[in-house]
Amino acid sequence: MLEDAPRSCRPSKLTKRDKDKLSFYCTQTENGNHKKRPVQVAEEHGFEVSRTTVDEVLKEKDIGTYKMRRKPFLSKEHKRRRLLKAQEFRECGSDFWGRILFFDETPIRLHQRRGYTRITCRQKKHKQLQWTEKNCEPMFPKVSAWQFCGTFPLGVKGPCRVWRPETNAQREESFEVLRGENARLRAEAKEIFEELKEARRREEKVAGIWARKEDERERSVGGGIDWYDHREAWLKVLLVPFILEYNEGKTEEEKLIYMEDNAPSHNTRHLDDFWEQYEDIIELLEWPPNSPDFNPIEKAWKYIRGKVAKRKGKAKPTTMEQVAAAWIEEWEKLPQELIDKWIMRAYNDILGRAIKNQGGNEYHD
Repeated sequence: MLEDAPRSCRPSKLTKRDKDKLSFYCTQTENGNHKKRPVQVAEEHGFEVSRTTVDEVLKEKDIGTYKMRRKPFLSKEHKRRRLLKAQEFRECGSDFWGRILFFDETPIRLHQRRGYTRITCRQKKHKQLQWTEKNCEPMFPKVSAWQFCGTFPLGVKGPCRVWRPETNAQREESFEVLRGENARLRAEAKEIFEELKEARRREEKVAGIWARKEDERERSVGGGIDWYDHREAWLKVLLVPFILEYNEGKTEEEKLIYMEDNAPSHNTRHLDDFWEQYEDIIELLEWPPNSPDFNPIEKAWKYIRGKVAKRKGKAKPTTMEQVAAAWIEEWEKLPQELIDKWIMRAYNDILGRAIKNQGGNEYHD
């Protein structure tokens, strides 16, 4: 009987040792190789092979590329508070959740990068490794980029605005306003001091002096939105009028509940006296720390950013003013049914996942 002899084939370009090295280099996290394209890593380490060869080697080693997701850092206390709040929100019911006026800010830039980062790792570990960089970025970075902010509850779309970096004249004008406010606060503190002095209450006297020191108001140094701009351009001009108009004629069970995250521009004692004048009119909601996944408006930013980035031709923004106009236009065109879908998904799905993870955020949102 005659049989065909084994055919010779092209020898492999990589030995077993080379394949082990290549898979090791591609999955290194210390130097960021896991975020690079595998073929780029191969070239940097002297492997003269094609992309197809690299892909075959990684597949043989049970290694693939997966979408990396960034999550804010959560301490044990953060997780505890998130768990309690998630349980509280679920217990209050969907009607309560629909009354929440969700608010947030996001940076907008010219030529915004689309897409996401992919990481190279073993298939069995990708669910854990995709969260490894959740601690790399600050939760509330101080950026001088233009900012877009908006708000919405269930069933209606609220106002929006674009923050532009301030001019020197605008900043000097704000300093003049604060000098007047600080003079008023010092006068009030002096009256308290005199009352305590007459009463000869030493302990309260010290407390009064400390309160005066704490009430001295200053603007933040550097770019980005601070408490003063948040109060003057957002709260006074847009938010409060919207809430008052919406709540007019509504019962207590129908009125809006306003939420803000714990960003420094929102969570500051300098805004206490502003909210005190509305304490019987506007209800404020305590929001858990580091919890953007609970806020459905985050979905709106991703949606609008994608719409603006896809613009072509004359519709494509070429200046920051055009970027701002495009964001406002896409906000106005945002379908209400899509907003309502995001809100109810956060209630029905995201809160449940947080409870299941004991307040953790290692899940897809």
